[in-house]
Amino acid sequence: MENYKKSLKTKNFWMILIIIFIFAIYLILLINKKFIDEYDLGFSLGVFTGLSVEILFFITRNLLTLRNEDKLRRLYIKEHDERSLMIKQKTGSIGIQICMIGLGIASLVSIFFDKTVFYSLFAALFFIAIVKAILKIYYMKKF
Repeated sequence: MENYKKSLKTKNFWMILIIIFIFAIYLILLINKKFIDEYDLGFSLGVFTGLSVEILFFITRNLLTLRNEDKLRRLYIKEHDERSLMIKQKTGSIGIQICMIGLGIASLVSIFFDKTVFYSLFAALFFIAIVKAILKIYYMKKF
């Protein structure tokens, strides 16, 4: 369990870095903005807020889990369950997750430069998220 505690702390560290990175990019682009309308500004703020809330949820869950041995054991079992691991492998979870984070950050940056690029990146992000959700549901029912 000590190794698992270390891995949860490492996950929290990386999630905090992602939030800081996204926030820094957003602030830099906001300070140096040229021409951006209110809709695009609000939309990018909504995407940033949504990502931040989701990441903060997982950080909070991990911190609460680290304080309770029973929750720690249950989360360990949930994350290391053979069925769950197989479903993650079948859906390419880690690679797709990295792509989704990259597309999310790129779409936040692109909104300050070109709307067409922004909508293209956001459509790609949305498509990948839908495919991932469909594959996850499919493999959960199959296995």
